[in-house]
Amino acid sequence: CSSDLAVQRRDILAASILGDPALALDYMLFALADPTHFTRYGTTLRANHPQDPQMPKDQPATQAQQAIADAREGLDTSWTQASDPVTRFEGFRALDDDAKAAWLAIVVASSLEAKDDYNSVKTNPLHARLASILEIEPAKWWRPTSANFFDRVSKGTLLALLTQVGGAPLAARYMGSKKGEISSSCEKLFAGEAITEAETKDAALAWVPDAMRFDLVSVAGADEAIDDEPGDEGFDDDDYGDTDDLGADDAGIDSDEALIAAE
Repeated sequence: CSSDLAVQRRDILAASILGDPALALDYMLFALADPTHFTRYGTTLRANHPQDPQMPKDQPATQAQQAIADAREGLDTSWTQASDPVTRFEGFRALDDDAKAAWLAIVVASSLEAKDDYNSVKTNPLHARLASILEIEPAKWWRPTSANFFDRVSKGTLLALLTQVGGAPLAARYMGSKKGEISSSCEKLFAGEAITEAETKDAALAWVPDAMRFDLVSVAGADEAIDDEPGDEGFDDDDYGDTDDLGADDAGIDSDEALIAAE
């Protein structure tokens, strides 16, 4: 009987809060934003973090990760100092609209999943639409380096990339070079630090692998490239996490030799 009455009491509260959307919004944001994740908040609302693949511990923070960290540092956390949920809630309600909006943005940003299924290579269509609205250009946020990309792919792929951005003559310069040397040269080229033709520089600065692009809602999967360069260490998926297709067709690479690039 008491359980039945509790349900009916809940229904009264639910029906009443319909008339105060502002209070409902505060309650929702509070339940989603509170870092302590109290279980006594009386709601099923949760802001669970995505189950991302394990990333290398020594990987430096990216520009996007630093931007998120800076946003967290700027949050008004005064309300989180209280120990009981009611006082915490009242403290959150007292924040101005801008402070609440900043918490909302962090909650949403922290909830985004890299992919719907880590065994598939695709961009969530809604993510693609959000990126379109925000006019995101991935190349301005992320640049390939030896550590995050070039060291992890085959020599043949590096030569194909050089062909793509600078033509066959550029790739021909590195035919006899070891993969490590080509990787270092690619890092400078794709960072815009190499002395080269303006057209080649622009193409290199605009390039990102397909797995970093939002405008490709569906990308065909490909086999991992096998690097048979003597003395070069291969890439182990288990050391880095999930991998994606570089975009073999765009790079002029045979599908059987397409490389796998990390997101």
